[in-house]
Amino acid sequence: MLAFASVPASEPVLDAIDRRFQATLADLVELSRIPSVSAAGFDPKQLERSADRVATLLADAGLESVEILRQGNAHPYVMGEWLGAGPDVPTAIIYAHHDVQPPGRLDHWESPAFEPTVRADGRLYGRGVVDDKAGLLLHLAALRAWKDATGAFPINVKVIVEGEEEISQIVDPATVLEELLDTVLTIQNYVVAAILIVGVSALATAALVFLLSLRLRRREIDTMVKIGGSRARIGMVLASEVLVVLILAVMLAGGLTVLTASFGSAIIRSLILS
Repeated sequence: MLAFASVPASEPVLDAIDRRFQATLADLVELSRIPSVSAAGFDPKQLERSADRVATLLADAGLESVEILRQGNAHPYVMGEWLGAGPDVPTAIIYAHHDVQPPGRLDHWESPAFEPTVRADGRLYGRGVVDDKAGLLLHLAALRAWKDATGAFPINVKVIVEGEEEISQIVDPATVLEELLDTVLTIQNYVVAAILIVGVSALATAALVFLLSLRLRRREIDTMVKIGGSRARIGMVLASEVLVVLILAVMLAGGLTVLTASFGSAIIRSLILS
């Protein structure tokens, strides 16, 4: 395992953080005014607004290649990076999220949920001012301070800010059902194929063995008939060969039954998803 020494902040970096404290607080208030609730039933356009603002903040902090990522019905992610420290320097991956929980019962709020307010105790109150928009702004404040004081970051940095942490992710029930049915049908199809291969092979082998046995025993049976051999013994010889073929024929019939069930499941699947 590689170990790297920490990079202590110099006085100029700490001074830069202090100088921009009010500006950072203003950025937090502005971002927290956006009701970026990711739960179902809330306006997803607010998450687009939030992602746009986050992208601006990342760029202002000195990150490069900033982009908003959109995939399917997922809420937008924002990414940015700065790799100017070079390939021999560690790269830190910083995570945050810009979505928030619903405000809950609005009549329980002493001040509007999406109007961040500094109360008498000196604390800032509002939905998202801690989890996790403050976390994002703290990271960006530190990065900006390094850039202002030294012109660069001490290490390489990649930042990802997701938009659906509070809901884990958006899942389409129909998609989940379809994937589950596809998995079941795939397994079922493998089972059917195996049964058919084994059944057909076994039946063909049994038929071949039966014909070879009849041919090999034909002379023996003819001799037994000529000398008055026991008909019961002759019947047992023939019956044993026929029994093997019948057993394997039953196996093949079972395979065909499973195949029919597979087709039936496919029809049911199409009806459910239609």
